[in-house]
Amino acid sequence: MLVQRLPGEDDDSDAWNRAEILSDTITPRELIELSVPEILQRLFHEEDIRLFDPTPFRFHCTCSDERIRDMLRSLGSEEVHDILAEQGQVEVSCDFCGKPYRYDAVDVEQLFLADGSPPTSTTRQ
Repeated sequence: MLVQRLPGEDDDSDAWNRAEILSDTITPRELIELSVPEILQRLFHEEDIRLFDPTPFRFHCTCSDERIRDMLRSLGSEEVHDILAEQGQVEVSCDFCGKPYRYDAVDVEQLFLADGSPPTSTTRQ
């Protein structure tokens, strides 16, 4: 059970203390067997409680190859090429979902050619 103190009205200086003490009285069995409204009624029947409609949620990461490429462009050609030289590839993992993105030398060259930057190759023609 999560009890959260929200900002706003603090007319009752002891309200949070009461909420903590009352919350500690619920048993694991009651948490499993009782509905949310029943739990709230049993614990906080003397309080002004508002129960909001549940909001469905889902796990959804917004990472994409294009976003990672934009991030690499923001680092700059020199830094990305330094990483490539040191590690043989550029690897980025999304901190949210953990998906790995790997770029080899060809990918890195295309990355910076695509944004209008001159290639960093030292080969002369």
